[in-house]
Amino acid sequence: MEGLENIKFDYKLVEIDKVFPNAWNPKVDDPENYAEVVKSIKNYGLSAPITVRIKDEGTFEIIDGFH
Repeated sequence: MEGLENIKFDYKLVEIDKVFPNAWNPKVDDPENYAEVVKSIKNYGLSAPITVRIKDEGTFEIIDGFH
């Protein structure tokens, strides 16, 4: 794809309290499903990293992998 050669990708661990869902995500989870996802992550971890972008100084917005 044209133009992708200029995109920089980086992998690093960040504090979870600095990561926020994006406001334009049309998907809404019910609280019960959300609680199950949280429990699964705590028990088993993530199987793949989430994709974020820098939102403000020191905070990150999830753009993929919210679920």
